[in-house]
Order: sequence, then C-alpha cells, then structure tokens
Amino acid sequence: MPSIATDLFRSKIFTLSVATAFLAFMAAGLIFAGLPLLLYEKLVSHSAALFFIPWSVAAFLMAFFAGDLRRYCSAAMLESIGLVCLGCGISLIAFIPTHAQPIYIIVAMAIAGGGFGLAQYSNQHILIESTPATRSQEARRILKISHLLGMIIGGLLVFAFYLYIPTKNGAEIVLSLGALMAFLASVMSFSRLLKLAHS
Repeated sequence: MPSIATDLFRSKIFTLSVATAFLAFMAAGLIFAGLPLLLYEKLVSHSAALFFIPWSVAAFLMAFFAGDLRRYCSAAMLESIGLVCLGCGISLIAFIPTHAQPIYIIVAMAIAGGGFGLAQYSNQHILIESTPATRSQEARRILKISHLLGMIIGGLLVFAFYLYIPTKNGAEIVLSLGALMAFLASVMSFSRLLKLAHS
C-alpha cells in the first residue's frame, strides 16, 4: 500500500498548495450539494443538473487556456484570480434573488466554474514545480487526496447542517460557507504568491 510522503510538507509552498486545493474543493463540494437545495427552494420548475453545465464548460475552457495565460501572468497570480472568481460566483448564487431568471444562475456558475478550472490548473503546476522531479508522483497522490477530502467534507457539511440545524435559509448559509472557503483559499494563494516573490 503506498504511503503518504509527509516529508514533502516541509516545503511551505507545497503545504500552501495542498491546503489551497483542499479549501477550493471543499467550496466545490458545498456548491455541488447546496445548489440543488437552493433551486428546490427558489426555482422548483428548473432542473438543478442543467445549471452544472456552465460550470463544467467554463472550468474546461479556463483550464485549457491557462497555459497560454501563463505567458502574461504567473501561475500563482492566475490561481489567486481564479479563486476570487470562484468565491464571487458562489456568492452570487448564495444571494440569488427569489425570482431570478435562469441566466443569472448560468452566468454565476460560469464565473465560479471558470475560476475553479483556472485555479486548479495553476495550483497543480505550482505544486509540481515545488517538488523534486523524482517525487512528482507522490506529490500528485497527495494532491488527489486533498481534492477527494475537500469534496467529501464539503458534501458532509451540507448534510450535517440540514440534519442538525434546520432553518429556512439553509441553502444560502451553506453556499455562503462555500464562498468563504473560496475566499480563504484565495488569501492563502496570495500569501504563497508573496513567498514566491521573496524566494
């Protein structure tokens, strides 16, 4: 059974990269579990699954063009911008007007998904660059674990919230928590940007 290379966490850049990825995927888990509940409360006539299409398309496109964008901006800056977009997109959804048109959610999900795709591509690039070439597979394994844990914990938080804290505004609260996680990840990313600038 492969072990986790904990010694890689001696690098502050590596540790911040893993923590940032964890928070970003927790935010994604919160929105994936919270959005259907929000739509059920406010837009019963529309299928929640359709609103995840803009997220997927925008995430794919931004990840695809992120390599070209790195010619003009560092990966750390791109990730920070992406995480801010993720937080803003989730915030728009969390505070959606009661009678909002579907286009509102489509645009908000595209902003969030595009930010997510940009952030994850850039984060993976930084993490691999901060790791010796002979340890890249171990680094990727840790990154995948952080992704999985973030999604699982985000989903479980939504479940626990609805189970133990019944409230009429539950969906808005869990999505606001997702936005908070995204903005917290952006702060960590900016702090890493400063570390890279002084290294």
